[in-house]
Amino acid sequence: MNRIELVDLFSEPYDEKGMGISSYDEAISFFHNNINWGGSIFRELLNNNIPYKEIFDKNTHNKSYHLEEYKNAYTCYCKSHMESNFSELDAAIEKCGSFLSEGQILFHAGTLKNANGSPLNTGSTMRLYRPLSTSFSPEPAYNNALHKSKAYDNVEICLIKITIKSQNIKAYVYGDGEFNHEFEVIIKSGPNIIINNIKTINHIKVEKMLDPTVRPLENWVPYKFIEASIEQ
Repeated sequence: MNRIELVDLFSEPYDEKGMGISSYDEAISFFHNNINWGGSIFRELLNNNIPYKEIFDKNTHNKSYHLEEYKNAYTCYCKSHMESNFSELDAAIEKCGSFLSEGQILFHAGTLKNANGSPLNTGSTMRLYRPLSTSFSPEPAYNNALHKSKAYDNVEICLIKITIKSQNIKAYVYGDGEFNHEFEVIIKSGPNIIINNIKTINHIKVEKMLDPTVRPLENWVPYKFIEASIEQ
């Protein structure tokens, strides 16, 4: 069985400049308070993490047309086009991906809603009705949530810490020349995501540019931290 070894960034304390960060919870708390540069800890640790590098050294992932299509054109797809291709993308992940280790921590940001658009609350369970884009680091997830005014349109920004709770969750990890700078992991649709806790950290000013010649629209939206798990 092709399985990705657990990428645990804090199996040993991160003590650069005496910071003494020894857990994901401490690192995430630091990230909340240092949004503009707090992700550098995760980048540094991932770039030196042996299990993470071995994903590519062992060539445990392969490429396919649909994953390349996802990588190059995802943001250009209209919703109906993407929905028509979910099954093909899932098939590509099944063929080219690997199983995640139980206990793996990943991050997603933006907003999480049911297929009918209703919000998820603490205790909610939702089946992943489409592949889910995640990252080994909170920084690219957070930045993607701001991209193209998504946080403004969603009237919130949610950073979601996801813990894998089953042995049979299939995913594809992008490597060199793909989305490696985002530490991208795309999870195959099908398993359930369970919302365990929601906490509002603060409010953040976001913008929406309608016309480059005029001042962008501005709004203060809640920045929420969500703890969730994925299991079959």
